[in-house]
Order: sequence, then structure tokens, then C-alpha cells
Amino acid sequence: MKGIQISFLLNPLVLNMILILSSAGDLETDNICGCLKQKKIEYLRINDTDFLLGRMSIELSNDGFMFLFNNELIVIEKATCIWIRKRGFFQDNPLLVKFNKIEISDIRSFMKREFETIHNFLIGFFDQKLFFNDKSLLNINKLTILRYAKEEGLNIPSTFLTTKKEELNAFQKKGNFNKLLIKPISNNIGLQYNDENCITPNFLLETKEKAYMPDSFFISQFQNYIGKQIEIRAFYLDENIYAMAIFSQQDEKTKIDFRNYNLENPNRTAAFKLPKELTRKLTSLMKKINANAGSIDLILSPDNKYYFLEINPFGIFSMIEDVCNYGLYELVADSLINHSDHVKKNNK
Repeated sequence: MKGIQISFLLNPLVLNMILILSSAGDLETDNICGCLKQKKIEYLRINDTDFLLGRMSIELSNDGFMFLFNNELIVIEKATCIWIRKRGFFQDNPLLVKFNKIEISDIRSFMKREFETIHNFLIGFFDQKLFFNDKSLLNINKLTILRYAKEEGLNIPSTFLTTKKEELNAFQKKGNFNKLLIKPISNNIGLQYNDENCITPNFLLETKEKAYMPDSFFISQFQNYIGKQIEIRAFYLDENIYAMAIFSQQDEKTKIDFRNYNLENPNRTAAFKLPKELTRKLTSLMKKINANAGSIDLILSPDNKYYFLEINPFGIFSMIEDVCNYGLYELVADSLINHSDHVKKNNK
């Protein structure tokens, strides 16, 4: 049996296999689907473009809930495992860029909400036990995760949310913080500026910049700036953590955030082993939020303290695999298969 390509379905099918929700061209999905094919495991991959290109529609009737591909029906009630690989499913797709040219913002927002409604319908349709990661992680709250991390005994940056410059000054004085970071409270968003793609950045706020701040502003998140020896990107999977060190501190472009990639002179990276106690705490945190997999960002400070920054259940891990050769694609594929087999066994 092999992976089913949506555009080539010719016969009705009752889905009794792994369902993968992703985006076209996603490297992680491509490689893991390749592993599933090699293992002769059936799966159905649905990309955001499948709706936008007219390959896919939905039918609800007394006969059940069905997907239609090129007028052929697929019954999906009996999916055995669901992996939401890309959080931007139906939302952050290049084909939606043309909608941004619509001058009436309310209409543009309405069109995007239509896709979001489809996404929420699909996720809500399936039983929680089918999901590889808890579906609540689609709406992960970074502040809640920071609170959970502290409860698990992890070090976190001091964080302050305010709308007033006076309160911010008091926070900085109380903690004796020399520098502050301004970070998005929610997830970063992609922006187009001067025909270039960028994301909302982390911004270093020093005394000279703060002098130009108004006395009041929209609610914003501030953290004490912690110097670092290295940044650490780790991938968690089934109680195991696979980490990579990123030597970003020496480059002014990546010093604040390694995601400000220096393509001409990339940061040096290497495999990295986390201390056992840190691994235990991170594993406990991931269990607390019902995550079987996800990316974790950390830093190691100059005084050898590890600081937890954030979790991304949909984070990129190909960069870890490319450097460290942990075999992550096959490990994730095997985990999906095991989850699917467990559901099949319980349904007998």
C-alpha cells in the first residue's frame, strides 16, 4: 500500500489510515511521508492548497461526513491517527496573498475567517484520542506555557505586560535589568514589507530607545534581556529530546534572535546533550500540555543557567536533523504508526 495522492484518487475510499494536515512544500511533511511510503503505510495528506485549487470539497449528509476529490468520495470517520503538522493550515498560504489586494479589509477578513471555520470544523470533528498532539495546542498560549514552565522548576525570563512607561521603568528598576526585550505576546506573524517577507521580531530595548517611548501605548510584553553562550533548539518526541546548539551570540545580526538568519555567514551549529535534570523538567512540561512532539527553545546564559523560552508544537525540526542526523523523520514516522496501531487495536 502506498501514500494516496489527492489528485489521483479514482475510487471511493473508506479512510482507515493516518491523516496528515499540512502545507504544500513543507519539508518535514515531505520527508515523513517519504518514510511512510518506504514502510508501506497508508496515509492521506491534505494541504491547504487543495481547497484553494479546487481539488477538495466537503459533503455532509445522512450517509456521513465525506471529502470529495475530483468528484470521488472519501469517508474519513475511521481515520486512525491525525497529525496537524502545520498550524497555518488554510490560513497562511501564498494563494491567499491575492486576497490582501482587496481594498475593503472587512471583506478580506471575512474570506480568511471562512477558511478558519473549515479548519476548526475539521479539527472539532475528530475524537481527541486520534490526535498525535492535543488539538488544544492549536491555540497555545505562550503566557500559560511560561507559567507551566515555572511550575515545573524551569528558569524563565522575568516577564512584564503593561501599557505604561512609568510601570515599565519600575519593573526594570526592581529587577536591576540593564536591557529589555520586546516580544509578541502571541505567535509571530508573517508580514510583507517592501516586497520582502519578514516576521514580527524580538526587539532589544535600550535606554536611548526607551527615551522616545510615549507615556502610554498598546499592551506589550517585555522581558529582561539575558545574555547567552548559545541558543538551543530542541525537538521533543515521545519523552526523548534531541537538541542542537546555535552559536548566534557572536553575530550582531543574530545576537538577539537566531531567526534573523545571516545567510551569508550562517551561525555555527552542533549536536548538544541537555543535562538529565533539565530533560526531566522539559519532559514533565510537555506531558502537562499533552504534547507528543514539539520544538523547544532555550538559552544557556554566561553563568551556565538554562532558561526556557517557548514551545512550538508545529516548529521546524529539519534544521536539527540536517545538522545532528538524529534520524528524526523516521522516528516521527514510527511514532505516527504506533499511535495509529494503538487506535486500531482499541477499536477492535
